[in-house]
Amino acid sequence: MNSKTKLTNGSARRLWLKPVGLLAVMAVAGLMFTNCAGRGVKSLSSHAETGISFTKMAEMEAEVVARVEAIYDEVIGCYNSQCDINSIPDFNTTDYLTSRLYDMRQLTMELCELRGDMYPIDWNHWVQGQDWSDLSIDVDSVRVTAENASQVYVTLHNGGTKTPMRLDMSEVTGNWLIDDFVTNGIDGTPFSLSEYQTLNEYCSVICGLMSLQGSWDYLSNHPDCYPNDPTQVDVAAHYYIHGDTLTYPKRCDPSVQTDYIFTIDEDILTLNAIGTVPDDMPSTFTIKCLMVYDTLFTTEMMPDSPDTYNYVNIKADRR
Repeated sequence: MNSKTKLTNGSARRLWLKPVGLLAVMAVAGLMFTNCAGRGVKSLSSHAETGISFTKMAEMEAEVVARVEAIYDEVIGCYNSQCDINSIPDFNTTDYLTSRLYDMRQLTMELCELRGDMYPIDWNHWVQGQDWSDLSIDVDSVRVTAENASQVYVTLHNGGTKTPMRLDMSEVTGNWLIDDFVTNGIDGTPFSLSEYQTLNEYCSVICGLMSLQGSWDYLSNHPDCYPNDPTQVDVAAHYYIHGDTLTYPKRCDPSVQTDYIFTIDEDILTLNAIGTVPDDMPSTFTIKCLMVYDTLFTTEMMPDSPDTYNYVNIKADRR
């Protein structure tokens, strides 16, 4: 039987469909949801994963895509020629970025200035490079991940370069803001290089070391200091950090100390001795750092010696 219209009570009409016809309607409805975010923009959202209704999800997709397009219309329009090259506005404000990303950027810049370090990210995230020409952007797909969070996948065109990018978006008081710029990793792994995470890793180590400026006690696990007494594994030592200099106590004999200049690369400190070092102390070695809440855990890696593990509570009383 073909699809037909049946009259009820002389006015209301009911549509009767074969199962095949019903599936066709459902397919059309699904296609509508797929394209509701914008022309040519693919929906990656899942009602099953988020619990958000299809209608609400479609509204969120449309809103966040429109917001990303509006942001980049303004930014790219400025970079492409509408703004004076010598006075491009600062788009890295809370008009475009979440407070989380904005605050992390500010902290990183302050620490870099204080220490004379290069900023951990050496490219402009708006143009994904240091130079730009003929900028444009394509919004490829969108995924709603929570009631106030979405991911928008875009392709940024800069001259002849195409950069795939994921914009993590958060809705703040009714406005969608960028919470992270995520690009492919150096090794090509898709969407594995997070700007926020890169800055956070730099700041966590630097902030921990800045908190340690001064003189502190720490506990070191040096069982080799007590080969005949396995119960004596903790050695209390005393060291001093001032700027980029660390006064380091000798293993098993903390009264003997050596000054080291240290540099930081992500979570690794490289120490180089100043002047002559005592016997059994290396002229250079590395320390791997891990901040967990108020405690700095370190792994000392010295030549021709097993790794040792130390920890410092950064809220301990200074000596």
